[in-house]
Amino acid sequence: MNMRLICSVFILVIFGQYGFSQFFNNGATVTIQPGATLKVETSFTNDNSGTFTNNGVLEVTGNFTNLATFTSGASSEVKFSGNANSTVTPGTAQFQNVTMAKTAANVVLAGNATVNGVLNFSTANNKIVLGMHNLTMGSMGSVTGAGSDKYVVATGAGRMIKPIAANSTLVFEVGDNDVSTNYSPLSANITGSSYSGASVGVNLVNATHPDKPAYANDYLTRHWDVDLTGTISGLNNILTGTYVVSNDVVGTQGEINGAVWNGTSWSFANANNSGNTITASTTVGDVDFSGFKGRVVFDLTAYIEGYMTGGVMRPVLVNSTVPGSTSSQCDTITVQLRNSTSPYAVAHTFKGVIGVNGQLQCYFPTSAMGVNFYIAFQHRNALETWSANAIPLVNNGSYNFSTSAGQAYGSNMKGMGGGGTAPFAFYSGDLDNNGEVSSGDFTIWKNNSGEEGYNKSDMDGNGEVSSGDFYHMEEQ
Repeated sequence: MNMRLICSVFILVIFGQYGFSQFFNNGATVTIQPGATLKVETSFTNDNSGTFTNNGVLEVTGNFTNLATFTSGASSEVKFSGNANSTVTPGTAQFQNVTMAKTAANVVLAGNATVNGVLNFSTANNKIVLGMHNLTMGSMGSVTGAGSDKYVVATGAGRMIKPIAANSTLVFEVGDNDVSTNYSPLSANITGSSYSGASVGVNLVNATHPDKPAYANDYLTRHWDVDLTGTISGLNNILTGTYVVSNDVVGTQGEINGAVWNGTSWSFANANNSGNTITASTTVGDVDFSGFKGRVVFDLTAYIEGYMTGGVMRPVLVNSTVPGSTSSQCDTITVQLRNSTSPYAVAHTFKGVIGVNGQLQCYFPTSAMGVNFYIAFQHRNALETWSANAIPLVNNGSYNFSTSAGQAYGSNMKGMGGGGTAPFAFYSGDLDNNGEVSSGDFTIWKNNSGEEGYNKSDMDGNGEVSSGDFYHMEEQ
């Protein structure tokens, strides 16, 4: 160690602040005492088995490179200032408190970094750019001052990592800086029955998720990658992401809900939206999180009495050629979800076509998931029929009206098997859709008698109104 460096160390101990245009420690032992500040106007380097102990404040305006031993005291601070980017190579160093005080410039990691105390974004327009490297917060670490132009840029392979040892909410102050400044923090409200060495890491991509469903026309061009290490038994993670409307929204913003990708499928558990945030929950540790107009898939089995022959629905209900014409007809079914406490209030509607096996796959918005609804079935010439009870709508759930009359409210269905047994079907004949088959329906049928094509008086779906249709009215 040369004499100039010995004097420098002595001065640091005696005086409260000392400045260097450049600091290079080549193997010496250097200590910043409590209450003292070392300000380096350009680059700081600790090299060649040097030992640097920071018990005060180290302020660096240029690059920070540690290739030896760097120790941070319990109240120490590393402050990054100046108006140019600083490349930071921590080596084995772990920082206690870090202050981001740059002017329209960033700290760019060239190695993994750890902050055990407070990471303070004290000035506007400065960021920590992770690139390929991780920024890990210690168990007592925290972030203050993050906002719209001061945050952790986590769009590379590197992650912002936070440990968790008990039920709590972790906030990841991340965003992108690819083209413009987009602050997109993610929160993870995590609960579990036990924790073992657990931590959560997050990075994000300023692009549409590659596995976005083709049917989703309303979506975010942003997604977060959430990675759990260690173990959390009984995990439940409620994710809430904040996006930038002007940058991230395609389609209608209000239709976009949170969605979780587990590597093979999307989940909409507890999916919701509010303002420029989306929410969904997951019990899987490693997931992607994004937002789009999702849907709950619900399978319905139902038969219409007039369209049945030999216990099955006739193909005409799906698609048929009208007699004397090359055109085809297709009967549309309306399925309504009715409020369980106010049954005449319609919450959601789906229109589709029943197949020859009586099955119809319905799609409803994710906001309906888990809510109890009566299922109301409507057709142009059948009695409107409801499910016997309000049931919870679940993804990939199902309801079968045909197994018994008791599947319908008031058991108001007709047995189509021998002796009036299963399958059970909805009654045909309510041509005016007033909820009953009466003389008014007979008048409508009579006035349409002899007509061909798509006509509500065609109760057997054969493309013409004839006496065969009246038979179905007589059977009511």
